[in-house]
Parts: sequence; C-alpha cells; structure tokens
Amino acid sequence: MELQTRTEIHMQKGIFATAGSPDCCSDASGRVDKTPGRPQCDKAGMPFYTAVSINLADDGQLMDMMVEAGFDQVFIGIETSDEGSLTECGKKQNKSRNLVEDVKRIQRAGLHVQGGFIVGFDNDTPSIFRQQIDFIQKSGIVMANVAILQAPTGLRLYERLKREGRLLGQMLFDVAYGSTNFVPAMNLVALREGYIV
Repeated sequence: MELQTRTEIHMQKGIFATAGSPDCCSDASGRVDKTPGRPQCDKAGMPFYTAVSINLADDGQLMDMMVEAGFDQVFIGIETSDEGSLTECGKKQNKSRNLVEDVKRIQRAGLHVQGGFIVGFDNDTPSIFRQQIDFIQKSGIVMANVAILQAPTGLRLYERLKREGRLLGQMLFDVAYGSTNFVPAMNLVALREGYIV
C-alpha cells in the first residue's frame, strides 16, 4: 500500500529504492551492498532508480542484475574530483580512482548516472568551478546537481566550524543564490560568483 501511494504521488514516473526498502541495493550510507542474496526486484512496469556509491563500477554482475531488475538510473554523490577535498569530506570510496572511467563503466552497463557535486570545501580554490565543469563534461553526466557546502548541525563539519568561529547560523536551503551557513576558506564573493556562473 505504501509503495502504491508513493507511486501515485510520483505520478508513476518511477520508483526510488532506498535503504530499508526491500528493493534497495545500497545501505544507508549509499555504499553498494555486495552481500550474497542481493535483492530481487519486480519492476511492475516502472523503472527503478537509487543512490549508490562509485564502487558500483567495480561490480559488473551487480550492475547487470540491477538493469535486469528494472533499474535505469542511479544517483552518485561524487562531491568533487579534487583529491584534497575528497580527503577533507571523508569520501574514501571516491579517492584514488579514475572517477570519469568509473562513471562511464556504469553508463556502459545501461544505467544513467546523476551526479551530486559540492563546492566550497576549505581545500577548494576558484579553479574548482572549471574542474567540476570539465569533470561533468568528460564523464557524460547529463544530470549534475551542484551545491555549495553547508554545515548541518550534528556533523563533525559543524562542530569544527563552530570551534573555528566560522558559523553564520543554521543550514540554508537557498541554493539558487549561492548561500552557505559558514564563512568559507575561499572568498565568499568568489564562491558565489563561481557557483552562479
């Protein structure tokens, strides 16, 4: 019943499988579940999509199973192609990889890739904007969600910025104008201009 209601809400465009769903293929952190007895999906005539980590590219069998089950797209939190910023945000599974080739491998398996990207890490310089654009174009990601880093309460980032006296308030959701809730290491004007352009 819940699945039917959600399907009606989403106007029957597709089903987004998440952690805790019997149809999911990733855990709560977005890491791909590589345990035996992977879930079987009955797509009921609708495509599935889900969030996964980039290490999905390492498992051709799982990608084949996902496509066979009816998955046609995945969301991957790439965040950045900059190694220093990946270290800063603790995105270990994205480090020391050829991210462009990983995305292309997933695409060749038959899955459209949506990518999530963040700018505004302390390691970022104004060159990050061109670097992100180049990565998105080289990888062939057609749906890229780019956001300025925010510091939600309860996270280590929030606590670190609080200790450093850099917090400006609560997390903002005004992404259209390049807002953030902390003082970035990059000049805020440069961050906003690079983001909006």
